[in-house]
Amino acid sequence: MAEVTLKTHKVYNAKEISKLSSHEKVQDALGLSAEHTSVEGTEAFINFVNEQELQDNVYSRQMS
Repeated sequence: MAEVTLKTHKVYNAKEISKLSSHEKVQDALGLSAEHTSVEGTEAFINFVNEQELQDNVYSRQMS
């Protein structure tokens, strides 16, 4: 059985996440715009998710 590790989102991963989410098929499947998948858009999303988590509004993790 495979092991999955869940980690908090980190801004230093934004460039790699942006690269992966910018793939046309991923972008289309998730309904993301070019603005959303830019490095800046990805950083903004990570900051938003982390802030929401601090306020106990969401619980979001990335797999590694």
